[in-house]
Amino acid sequence: MTDNPQIPPQDPMWTSPDAALAGVPESPTVLSGQHFSAHNPPAGAWRNMHVTDCQFSGLTLQVWQLEGVRFERCQFTDVRVNGGSFRHCDLFQCRLNNVSLHQLEVSHLYSHQSQWENLQLTQSRLSHVTLQQDSGQLLCAEQCHTAHWTLIEVTLSQLRLLNGQAQDWNFSDCTLEQGHFQALALVRWVAASSRFAHCRFSLLPGRGPVWFKCQLEACVLQQQTLPGISFHQSRLTGCDLSASDFSGGIFSAACLTDCLLNDTELQAVQGADLQLAQCQLRGARLTAAHLQRAALSHCALATSEWTRADLRDACLDRPDAAELATARLYGSHLPEGEPARPADPLLQAIERWYAQFQPGPHAGLSFPTLPSGVSRYV
Repeated sequence: MTDNPQIPPQDPMWTSPDAALAGVPESPTVLSGQHFSAHNPPAGAWRNMHVTDCQFSGLTLQVWQLEGVRFERCQFTDVRVNGGSFRHCDLFQCRLNNVSLHQLEVSHLYSHQSQWENLQLTQSRLSHVTLQQDSGQLLCAEQCHTAHWTLIEVTLSQLRLLNGQAQDWNFSDCTLEQGHFQALALVRWVAASSRFAHCRFSLLPGRGPVWFKCQLEACVLQQQTLPGISFHQSRLTGCDLSASDFSGGIFSAACLTDCLLNDTELQAVQGADLQLAQCQLRGARLTAAHLQRAALSHCALATSEWTRADLRDACLDRPDAAELATARLYGSHLPEGEPARPADPLLQAIERWYAQFQPGPHAGLSFPTLPSGVSRYV
């Protein structure tokens, strides 16, 4: 009798090799050491590619589509792209000189240790862009919608955002010099531990940006309507903030030196531990400002408004008593001989009335009379 071999039962977890490979990502196409120019242009669409040590120069491309492309140590010189989209692309140690992007859709772009010089962006939408340890000069975005930008340890000179919108921008340990932000709508702009020098802001009215532990040097935020702006623990030197509306802003533990705040609206600002040195506050309105433990040194306060301002435990050097007449100064450190508050006219009138009429019994009492005057009522 012939023994029939038994077929082992199939493992329910077993899959065929073809089915297993179906879920493995496709290997990227590798391109290295090539030179693309007007005589040798790249293809109109690149997808899932790894491009290394390539040069792109003297190119004008129409509708260039890139998806899942990683560029390493590549150089782009005199390149113009009109239309197209860049999605999920990376730039690593690349150099870009005289690059122009027009009507482009960019999303999820990551750049690391790349160098930019004269990059022009016009009428484009750029979202989820991360620049880390990059450096550049003259990066201009005009009529662009930019959203979810993150800049980490980036050094940029002449960053220009003009006639567009910047939404959800974050700066960390960055240096920006000679920046220009004009007719720009800011929506959630946060900078931390960064330096801004000689930057000029001409923003559309909106919620104020946030600077935390930053340094602002010779920056101009003149005639801006940015309620809720924040300079928490930041240092401002030689900045022009005059004729702006910063109501409800946060100046806590900030340090302002040689700054202009003439005619600035500072109602209800949070300014505990604020330091102001040699600042101009002529015509500034600090109604109901919270300035506990603030320090004002050699500041010009003429015609400024301090109604209900809280200056308790503040240190005021050469204050104008007339300007601070309506401020709360309990516990403040004032120069010797400077009254904390001028005498109240009503209390003076009551004192004079008691001194003249002396109401109440004067003799024949078995207990001493109380001293007349306001002291028994206050």
